[in-house]
Amino acid sequence: MEIKIRTGNQIRARLATTVTFENVFTELVKNSLQNNAKNVYINYNNSRVVVLDDGGGFDHLKDETGLNEFDKYFVYGNSYSKKDKALNLGEMGVGGKAANDKLSNIKDTHWSIYTTNKHGKSFQMDFKSSNENYLDEVKPVLKEIQKGQTGINTPTGTRIVIHKLNKQLLATGWPHKEIQKNLQLFFNMLFFQTEKQNRAFKLFVNGKEIQFNKSLPGDKWLEGKRIFTCKINGKNIQVEYNYKLNHLSKTASTEKSLLEYVDLVSYTRVREVRLNPAYIDCSNYEHFNSVDACDYWNRQIRGYITCDGLSDIKDENGMSAKDLTHHRLNPNHPVTKAFYDDLHKFISKPLCLRINDFTNPDKFAEKTLQHVSKLIYSGFNVPDQFIVDKE
Repeated sequence: MEIKIRTGNQIRARLATTVTFENVFTELVKNSLQNNAKNVYINYNNSRVVVLDDGGGFDHLKDETGLNEFDKYFVYGNSYSKKDKALNLGEMGVGGKAANDKLSNIKDTHWSIYTTNKHGKSFQMDFKSSNENYLDEVKPVLKEIQKGQTGINTPTGTRIVIHKLNKQLLATGWPHKEIQKNLQLFFNMLFFQTEKQNRAFKLFVNGKEIQFNKSLPGDKWLEGKRIFTCKINGKNIQVEYNYKLNHLSKTASTEKSLLEYVDLVSYTRVREVRLNPAYIDCSNYEHFNSVDACDYWNRQIRGYITCDGLSDIKDENGMSAKDLTHHRLNPNHPVTKAFYDDLHKFISKPLCLRINDFTNPDKFAEKTLQHVSKLIYSGFNVPDQFIVDKE
């Protein structure tokens, strides 16, 4: 007797929990950018949501897998990479579907995709689901339409429309500030990377362009590159990450900066970097411990740590270190562990030295005297040969 493997329709609701109302649009924009869009327009109100881009659209022709891009959109679990994508932000997986369902009334879902592709063909796909028990009972409808029916004014592009909105979202109201902040943080470093390559993108929310800003508050502290080694399928792989870290001062303004912590970036933002006290060695210091050091890191250090390998390097199961949500790392991935081990090993000494300068009474007194001395001699015309800067 054979057992038929089936997928319950409730998988959609479960996957929708991987994104929040605050970051739901990051998934849809990510899909647009991976489809080579240069402009993405988000418009929402209490009636519907529209996400429009000028990317390459959905290709209706089958490739070597025997699937076209509409088919791939509805494969739950497997991921597919787009051959001509300019940005490596992941693969065609569940992000877009999960975001659509999160925005929708999951018990009475209705959303549509309108698209015009590089072959000059235009299509409309409607997804409707109510109380079906199994996913294969839901039948998306795909039909070819005229270009003028898509609502797309560019030669190619995609327009996603959510027709029936999530009731919880309507009850609590749209988190406007959080939506904007998440888009800014998530795509901030990617924007400047693409700008440097002369292929920058623009994002618009309800007619207002999202502004990006990579300025760091405070004083320059550490900047450089490190290389660590991890083992994948029995082979040692070298992985690079870059860091740029500032130290907040009492006079430093944080108003112009988007950052509230040190951000970990792998093409797009993953999350803030939190240190583990168990791996910070403060044994040589009397005035603070490892818990104090981690707290100091969170309060006083701002910057970016960028590591493309967290996205690019796959483990033996073909998975990257960034998990399904793209907002966390898989703790069991070999790159994750090797990255955090190296980061703690590297940052422990300079962080403790920095904290010691501000917590050790002798060090603090010495710095105060140096500062006062500078103030005094700066008011006099003292020849350079009589001035020694101990720093």
